[in-house]
Amino acid sequence: GFVLSFISFTLLVGLCGEILKLVPLLWHYRRPRWVLDWRGACLWGLASGLGFGVSEGILYGSDFHNGVAPGDAYLVCHVCSVAFHAVCTAAAGVTMWRNQRDFQGDRAWSDLARVVLNAVAVPLILRGLYDTLLRQGGQPWALAGALACALAGFGWLAFQIEQARRR
Repeated sequence: GFVLSFISFTLLVGLCGEILKLVPLLWHYRRPRWVLDWRGACLWGLASGLGFGVSEGILYGSDFHNGVAPGDAYLVCHVCSVAFHAVCTAAAGVTMWRNQRDFQGDRAWSDLARVVLNAVAVPLILRGLYDTLLRQGGQPWALAGALACALAGFGWLAFQIEQARRR
């Protein structure tokens, strides 16, 4: 069902993916060797999200679609989802930049987990909802909802950038 699918995509698959995409920034902020401004954090997030999205698209394209799916499945898999990964990770990267002091020093894993979860909370929910809606068999309402999630992700990135600019 929809609810179980959303929980699965959000708390199992999504949480792992969102955290993995932030490993480069987490590594940097744990041991900062140079100053990384919000633009750099955004760029690192974009790059990490793009790489993750491309690899996921190749995996899904070969394992699930296998050359027999309609063309729109590949468009969503290789273009839209890749861009959505990049946008979500860029927003999380800017959030991490705003909270970078919380990553530094001798921190307990529970403290680090809290800060990382704070950075990925909104992208994680949007991504889980996006994936759940895309798995609803191409229903028009589901595709419209997935598009709304993507637009909300872009809006969240714009909000994070504006918050960073004001700081």
